[in-house]
Parts: sequence; structure tokens; C-alpha cells
Amino acid sequence: MPFGLCNAPATFQATMNDVFRPLLRRTVIVFFDDILVYSDSAASHVDHLACVFQLLAEHQFFLKPQKCSFAQHKVDYLGHIVTNGTVAPDPNKIRAIVDWPIPTNVKGLRGFLGLAGYYRKFVRNFASIASPLTALLKKDAFHWVESASTSFDALKQALVTAPVLVLPDFNSVFVVQTDAQGHFFIIQTDHKSLKELLTQVIQTPEQQHYISKLLGYHYEIQYRPGSTNVVADALSRSEGPPSGGIYLLSTPSLVFLDELRK
Repeated sequence: MPFGLCNAPATFQATMNDVFRPLLRRTVIVFFDDILVYSDSAASHVDHLACVFQLLAEHQFFLKPQKCSFAQHKVDYLGHIVTNGTVAPDPNKIRAIVDWPIPTNVKGLRGFLGLAGYYRKFVRNFASIASPLTALLKKDAFHWVESASTSFDALKQALVTAPVLVLPDFNSVFVVQTDAQGHFFIIQTDHKSLKELLTQVIQTPEQQHYISKLLGYHYEIQYRPGSTNVVADALSRSEGPPSGGIYLLSTPSLVFLDELRK
């Protein structure tokens, strides 16, 4: 792929997701050109690697042997140490956080919070601990005070003593507790037939799919003619470009996100 294109990273990631779609989140995780193949046994790992090589060959992608590691029981992946079903922060990154000097401006504070925030899943109540620091990011609010120093040191200490996370055992039973009521919301549309969506006879797979998505939510569908639903109507009826002008917008299609939401 040519260098310098503004959407090259997203396009390349979308391509990698398409290539490894049959194996994604089953035996493969891919982040740009970092491909992680994981297995629960040596025998299955050989089979998984064979599948990866086959997909790469089919799409004419090549690996550089010097940058590959095979049959590893411990790997450093995207700033994490993964081994024996556990995940921990990279000690080198934690050391960089511990050695971070007291910020003297917003830019330095953003850098610290950005790096520390990357490991927020390892710190209980991260947002509460960091709140005195995040408050300094507001416009003209950077004044280093004692509460900021306390928060700064507390975050460092929390990351130094961060727990090692264990991957879930999917053979166990998961219990999810949630508020089933949710919040009431209103859907406004200029399609009058949608107002009776839940009382209509379901005739198409599309209707069945979207109704299943809405079940369990507390909402009301209101009909508004296009002339009164001015914002949505204006967007759907916007005029084309002036005569003699052609505008082109190219964006990557991340279809894997849509499938993930399903």
C-alpha cells in the first residue's frame, strides 16, 4: 500500500480483518501487521498456523521470518505480557509511567494520562483516581495543586501494584446482571408505516432482524411528516453539487464492526 495516504492505516486494518475473518477472535488476533495466533495445545497450534499461512498465501501476503516467533509460551503484544492464560501490563511501559516527571503544561499531562489510561482496565476506580488530573485539561484550568500531586502519585502506585488479569473460562457459567427497564426514548420518522411496526405482520427477514434488536427497549415511534421533520428531511433531500463540480469522498468499509455488533 502506498505510504502517506490519510486512510491507509484504516484500510490496511480492514483488509487484515477480511483476510482473517474465518479465524478472528477464535484463534487469531490481528492489529495491522501484528498477527497473534493462540491455541490451547501444541497440536492445535500447528493446525492454526497452517490455516494462517494458507490465508496469507491465498491473498498474496508474505511474512519476514526474522520478525516471526513461533511456539511461544509468553509474548509481548501491544504493550501487554500474555502468558498461560493471563494478561499483565508491559513492565517497561509501567516503568516509563513511574519515571514520568511532574507535568508542567497540558501537553505533558495529556501524555501521562494517555499512557496511564491505556492500562486503566488494571486499575480499579481509575476515573475517580485520575479526576483531579483530568480537571486540569479544561481550558485555562492547568494549575498544579496538591490534589493533582496526590492523584499523580496514586495512579503511579496503582499501576505498579496492578493485578494480573486472568482470561475468562468459557466453560463456566456467566451471570450478567443488568437493569432491564432502560431509559425511555422516542423515534421520530416520516415513514408512517413504521409507527405500527410492532403490530404489523412480519413478512421479511429484515423486519424480523430489526424488531429483534428493538425488543426489550422502552420506546415510542412517532410519525412526523417530512415537512416538519426538518433536520432529517433536509439531510435526506440535500441538493447535489453545483453543475460542473464533482466531489469524491473515499472511506474504508469496516464491515467487521457491523458483524461484531450483530
